Amino acid sequence: ASPASAEADALAAILRDVRQIETVVLDLIELARPGDLRRVRVNLGTVLRDVLGHLSPQLAHRRIATTLDVAPDLPEVALDVDRFQRALLNVIGNASDAMPTGGHLVVRAAADAAAVTCTIDDDGEGIDPAIRHRLFAPFA
Repeated sequence: ASPASAEADALAAILRDVRQIETVVLDLIELARPGDLRRVRVNLGTVLRDVLGHLSPQLAHRRIATTLDVAPDLPEVALDVDRFQRALLNVIGNASDAMPTGGHLVVRAAADAAAVTCTIDDDGEGIDPAIRHRLFAPFA
């Protein structure tokens, strides 16, 4: 590769990292000052399909197989779709990071008389016990 193309590749990588840092900072600011929720009634299965569809090239590249299991009788739920999608992207991104050599990711949506639930399971290495106490502490 020529020096110019190597510099262009390095610059592109830096710009990707800056965009990722910007996203993290904006998410942290929103966590500190969440503001009003913009809830709309949606089918959770549709939201999950959209997120997995968006991530499928990245997951395939990392050799992560995905399974989406959505109950056929799932009722609509009131969600702030943008925030929920960001949360899903973060959880699935963390699951992907926990499977550096590939693996399997299962996303399920189900309902019972009391609630609609979404579960995400992976066969990654898990969370380091030394940091578990900080999992839900903002800015920790």
